[in-house]
Amino acid sequence: MAVRPNTTYKGSLYAKTDSADIGPLTVMLVNDNTGMPVATASVQGISTEWKRYEFTLTTGKVEPSAENHLLLTVGHAGKLWIDLVSLFPPTYKNRENGNRADLMEMMAGCIQSFCGCRRQLSRGRPDRREVRLEEHDRPLVDRPTHRSPWNYQSSDGMGLLEFLEWSEDLHMQTVLAVYAGYSLKGDHIHPGRS
Repeated sequence: MAVRPNTTYKGSLYAKTDSADIGPLTVMLVNDNTGMPVATASVQGISTEWKRYEFTLTTGKVEPSAENHLLLTVGHAGKLWIDLVSLFPPTYKNRENGNRADLMEMMAGCIQSFCGCRRQLSRGRPDRREVRLEEHDRPLVDRPTHRSPWNYQSSDGMGLLEFLEWSEDLHMQTVLAVYAGYSLKGDHIHPGRS
């Protein structure tokens, strides 16, 4: 994971435990070469019900490096379930689940217009099931995942809302394409079927 000096990273995760005495959950960014933590946070009160927990990790005077990993530990032995772990550096315009500031600043400074495509919305999926727009206006945790045409699992972290915010941040006019029933590899849905 890329780490920069004097930077605050916003993180979140969903967790539950089988007993409330598992202790605090410690979240650390650890340097791969030294094994030393470069930032640490503590998440208190993990409950027996699924909940979202937020944390911040702030680095000090460290060397910029991409050789780091995220380490999660608990205070006591027990069962802990974790899902949807997320860690973001400062994002462009401080948007939640936003875009990398350096890439957005580069795009803002060098393009006058841009044509992008939220592919799954306009091209459909290989399993012949289109991605429905209402699936993308939910909180990230409630968005269904799916196999992409490139055969990896997509979380839709960059869903329709984020695509529109990206366009807005760069002052681009947005044109949405509507799925017409034709997917990649020639698959299609016959008229009148859903």
